[in-house]
Amino acid sequence: MITNLKPLITKSQQNWLRDGITKNIIHELDIQRKQINEIENHLEIFSFPTMKINMSTYPRNKLDLHCQLLLNTYKSTKTFSSLYPGKIIKTQCTCDQNIEYESEKIDVDTEVEELNQIIYSTKQIQTGPIIIESIHNTDNDENEYFSLQDNISELSNRINIEYCLSKHYISQGTILTQNKVDRIASDGEHLLYFSDLSKSLCYVINILSDRQTKEITCRWPHYTIIDLVYSPVSLQFICATKTGIYTCTIDSDNDNSTIDIQMQLAQNWSYVRLSADENFLWLWTDTPCLSQLRIYSPKTFDCIKSFNLNDYSHFTDNSTSFCIHKNLLATVFQYKQANTIACKKNFHITLCDSTDLHELCTIRLGECDIDHEIRVNKNGIFFITNGKKKLWIVDRYGKKEYVKLYRTGRALTIHTINKILIANGTEQLQCIELLQNT
Repeated sequence: MITNLKPLITKSQQNWLRDGITKNIIHELDIQRKQINEIENHLEIFSFPTMKINMSTYPRNKLDLHCQLLLNTYKSTKTFSSLYPGKIIKTQCTCDQNIEYESEKIDVDTEVEELNQIIYSTKQIQTGPIIIESIHNTDNDENEYFSLQDNISELSNRINIEYCLSKHYISQGTILTQNKVDRIASDGEHLLYFSDLSKSLCYVINILSDRQTKEITCRWPHYTIIDLVYSPVSLQFICATKTGIYTCTIDSDNDNSTIDIQMQLAQNWSYVRLSADENFLWLWTDTPCLSQLRIYSPKTFDCIKSFNLNDYSHFTDNSTSFCIHKNLLATVFQYKQANTIACKKNFHITLCDSTDLHELCTIRLGECDIDHEIRVNKNGIFFITNGKKKLWIVDRYGKKEYVKLYRTGRALTIHTINKILIANGTEQLQCIELLQNT
C-alpha cells in the first residue's frame, strides 16, 4: 500500500505545474486525497501494538493458507491448499481480552471455504467459532440438533438421548497458575502443564491454600505439545508433538526439582494423540496416507501391537481425542451438523473393544467447539469437555450427565481421586469435584 503513495503525489505535482489550479485538478486532488486517507486508515489497522493473530487448523492436519485483508473496496481472494484431507476450512484468530481481573481468550472465525472431497479421506479440518465468555446459566436442548446416522448397539435410544444436570459433581472454584495452561496432566498428586505462550513446561509441586500454585518451570525447546498424559507404569509424563514423543521425568529434591526431557520417538504426523493405562502407552497417529493405533511399552517404547485404522469404517470420522480404560477404547469424533442454516459442530463418543476395535456403542453429546478432550478415571467414568461451558460425564453403559462450567473447558485431567481440573488457555483452572456423600 505504501508504494501507491508516491505515484499519486508525483502525478498531482505534474498536473499542478502544467495546468495550474483548475476545477478539474481540484476535483482530482480531492479524489487522490481520499485515496491517500483510505490507505493511511488501512495501514493503521496494522499499527495496533498488541495485535496478535494466530492461524490454526487445530487439531487435525497441516494446511497452507493465504488470506488477504477484506476491505469494502474489493473482495478478498483466498487460496487454500488441498494437499491434505478436509472439507471445511476455517481460520482462527486468538487474542487476549482483559476483563477486570480475568484474562479471557476469544476465538474468532473468518469465512468458511468448501473444498471438493479428496479421494483418500473425508476428514474435516477444524478450527473454532466465536466464543465470548459470559457467566449465565442456560440449558439448551442440544439433542434436537442431531442428524448423525450412526449404528448404536448394546444401548437403547432412551439411554443415548436422555441426560441431566449432574447431582454427583459440582464446581469447586478456581486454581490460579503462574502461566497460561494449554495442555495438562496429573500423576494424582502433582500437575504438569504446557504453556504455549511462554513455551514452557510447568510442574506444580503444591496447590496453596489461597488457590494459587507453587511451580517449577523449564523451557520447552521443541514443537508445540498437542497431547500430554501421565504413565503410571513408567512414572513419567509423556508429551506428543507432530514431530515426536517425549518423556518428562521429574527429579525431586525438596524444592529444587528439575524436569528431564528425553525424545523417545521421532516422526512427522499430521495428527497425534496419546493415552496411557495401567499397562501400556497407546498412540494414535495420522499421516496423509495412513492412520494407525499403536500400543507401546511405556518403558522401552517398543511397539507391541499395531492397528491400521483405515480397515475400520467407524474410525474414518474425524477423531479429536481418545482414552483407554481396561478393555475399552473411548474416542471422541467431531462432525459438521447437516441440514441446518448455521454451520454447527457436534460430536459423539464411540466405545470400542480395545482387543479387536469392534464398536460397542455410540453416545451423542451435542454441540462442541474447537479443542475438546476426553479423560477417564480409575472407575471407568469418562469426562469430556466440549470446548464450550459443559463438562460431559459418561459411564461405560452410556448413561450421561453434565456439569455447567463458568468458563470455557478445553484440556482436562483427573487429579486426586475425586477432582477434575479443566484448562482453557488462561491462568485459571476450573475445579470439578465428586460429592463425598455419593
